Amino acid sequence: MRLRRASAVWNNHSGTMIQIIEITSDDPLYESERLLRVKVLREPLGMPGGTEFFPFEIESRHLLALLDDKVIGCVLFHPRPPTVKLFQMAVYPEFQGMGVGRLLVDHLEKEAAAAGLTSVFCHARWEIHRFYTRLGYQPVGEPFEEIGIKHVKMEKRIER
Repeated sequence: MRLRRASAVWNNHSGTMIQIIEITSDDPLYESERLLRVKVLREPLGMPGGTEFFPFEIESRHLLALLDDKVIGCVLFHPRPPTVKLFQMAVYPEFQGMGVGRLLVDHLEKEAAAAGLTSVFCHARWEIHRFYTRLGYQPVGEPFEEIGIKHVKMEKRIER
């Protein structure tokens, strides 16, 4: 098992300390990450646990947002040089709107830029694509259906 790497600590306007760490799939927090993804991304669509797993998940990088050592948000990313795919972004509803998602994406972009990658893309659910627009992402192409709901590809150029 690779040791967890504390990546960032953030103090929002209310004084809440949120820590960003990177884990691997053999970390004990991985199950908490998967549960978050099921609860936020799959159950609302009537999809069972197990459907959140991607074929390239094990070799992807996993960032978690922790509050008092509890997983409250996550994002995964998979390098595909010269770009990187952001996927499975999830924040528990009670923590949405606090900047947790922004913090996760900002950290992902810094990691990708440090690795020499030049852009980040994702398949954003239509109902939240404006979140990515506020972070500087642009829609690419027409909306499409994925897992039974409308998505749009979003992309952002990044620099070191």
